[in-house]
Amino acid sequence: ETAISGAVDCQLQQEDEDRRSQRVLAGLNAAAQFVRDRTEDERIRKAAEHVKWSVNNGFLEEEVYQNVRLVLEEEAKLVSSPDALVEAVGQGAALTADDVDWLTRRMKGGDVFSDLEDAEAGAAHGPNGEPYYGASSSPCAADKVGCDAGSDSSFGTGTPWTDAKVKFCFDNELAPSSREALQCAMDKISKFVPGIVFVNVQYTGVDACGALPAVYMQSNGRRSGNGCWADIGMSTSMFGGNQKLNLQAPGCDNCGTATHEILHALGMAHEQQRPDRDDFVSIIWNNIKPGMDTQFAIRSQADTQRPYDIMSIMHYASRSFSSNGRDTLVVKPKGYELYTSDPARFPKYRIGQRVGMSTQDVSQLADLYGCSRSSQYQTCDIARGYLATRLDQEVDPGSIALIGVLVIVAICCGGLCVCFARGSESSSRTYKEGDSSRGVTATPPSATDPEEPMLQPGPLQPGQEEKPCVPCCTLL
Repeated sequence: ETAISGAVDCQLQQEDEDRRSQRVLAGLNAAAQFVRDRTEDERIRKAAEHVKWSVNNGFLEEEVYQNVRLVLEEEAKLVSSPDALVEAVGQGAALTADDVDWLTRRMKGGDVFSDLEDAEAGAAHGPNGEPYYGASSSPCAADKVGCDAGSDSSFGTGTPWTDAKVKFCFDNELAPSSREALQCAMDKISKFVPGIVFVNVQYTGVDACGALPAVYMQSNGRRSGNGCWADIGMSTSMFGGNQKLNLQAPGCDNCGTATHEILHALGMAHEQQRPDRDDFVSIIWNNIKPGMDTQFAIRSQADTQRPYDIMSIMHYASRSFSSNGRDTLVVKPKGYELYTSDPARFPKYRIGQRVGMSTQDVSQLADLYGCSRSSQYQTCDIARGYLATRLDQEVDPGSIALIGVLVIVAICCGGLCVCFARGSESSSRTYKEGDSSRGVTATPPSATDPEEPMLQPGPLQPGQEEKPCVPCCTLL
């Protein structure tokens, strides 16, 4: 019985893999066609034609990763508006994070691609000083880190950047393809919401930018992990270092994935973390890798003022963080309502697209930063933003605790100073009749400050015992 069950399960997995292969290849073929028909760059047109030929003739595994990356990058640039995204989706050309993962693992040049959610040993803390991860070896296990798990790796739940100016720098060893993807993403975000400005404050050393706070953009992180992930929102810590954004190459180095991660850095959460998500999608918890459930946890601050958007670039794909190759997210019929009510068209709208920002994405980002529609989002004021009155805008609790400790230390140091001022006769003794050498009395003004009387030891009362000076620090 066990052998038969195992054989059946293996057969079902193979059939599922065959269907997935057909779906991904059809999507890549459509994306290459989309690019070939619209690009004005002859080099990219040739790359798109070559990708189409490889797909149609069964030579995908011989196709070089760089050609597919060029197609994905150009498609993201060509999808210059939310309407263009809907057009790409309608043509089946909107590849998902799952698709990119599947493709990368099967092409030449993608062989160094590792499990994108696994961070290298050594990542320690996030922008507010909290550990990136505890029992898990991945930064994605942390609550304040957003990961694009589709590569097997809201309105907003992070603090918006002050004055809508996002400071960043590129790691000196950032992969050229990751840098190109990040620049593409920033250009697109700035086009959709011009009031948000990206400011390069320059690299000053490993893990260090020329200003704080700033987003340190890296690939294959030298100290804090591989994969596709970013800290959420501007760091509010008074004592933290630069916050991180990681774009592994190959695998994450495409404009769509870069857009997803930069939107995390701007403060946006995953769409499937909305409080109302259970009306639109089902979470298959048993299929999620251990420690990764934080990326599916509901965030109470996430936006519910807009319709639930399965085509959001911030939505996970169906197999994100899967432990067994099966779905971790399943869209309910109600989830498709924003785009279609025809079940026959449901397969066109696959969650986890990494092509471009949807109408709802742009609207959420603009509202998060208080960007006025009347100015075409060119004027932003985070004081008008959604989170302006929320607790997320307050100083990080860790910083508050540290400030409290510093206050206590300051008080202790003050106690020490008083003790030193008392002189060397701070040992315990009892006043004897005729002894008036101790106590505190006001004396005439000092020579250094004629207006300020000096405090000097004065006489103790008969029978009064002088206690030794005990700094409060010794009592902690």
